[in-house]
Amino acid sequence: MSTTDLLAWLGRDYLLGMVVGYFIGGIPFGWLIAKVWKGVDLREVGSGNIGATNAYRVLGPVAGILVFLLDTGKGWLPIALGNWFAWDGICAGIGAILGHSVSPYLRGRGGRAVATSLGVFLALAPLPTLCAFATWGVLILLTRYVSVASVFGSLSLPLLWMWVFSTSKAAHVVALLAALWIAWKHRPNFHRLRAGTEPRLHLWGKH
Repeated sequence: MSTTDLLAWLGRDYLLGMVVGYFIGGIPFGWLIAKVWKGVDLREVGSGNIGATNAYRVLGPVAGILVFLLDTGKGWLPIALGNWFAWDGICAGIGAILGHSVSPYLRGRGGRAVATSLGVFLALAPLPTLCAFATWGVLILLTRYVSVASVFGSLSLPLLWMWVFSTSKAAHVVALLAALWIAWKHRPNFHRLRAGTEPRLHLWGKH
């Protein structure tokens, strides 16, 4: 294989992974379930977010947990498929995160990609990701602010990889960028936290 052919193959490998990840990650499960469950547009109720937290608050715990699992699954799936079809897993993960945040099915609107990022990194590095997820869970119990748990839980993943676990530099960089992206998407929550108007999560149902 010539150098030109090799570069073309590598380009296709990376691009294909990102495109597949983008269109799978862009599936708006929260929006779809809200439409089926209650006939509402999740973008127009509650916080206006299509993710699991808003689904939990608007539709109840069962729907919220279902959206969380599906959003996590759509982050994991493109990387699992890449093991069979030989596209790049890290690029597929990047595509999935971008797809959820800028969904092609919702004209570029989307969510914060916390659960989708969880699925991506569960596929890439399960053990450190489970530790970061445990951090998220502890912060939920201590603060009952999903925004606080999501931001600091996601930031804990690249730190865990740096200090405790050994992983590829590329995956470590993507984890750091994903954490920074999640923090950036939570800017409105930071404003509400400062104003004292950020709602806490009621763990046993809607209130």
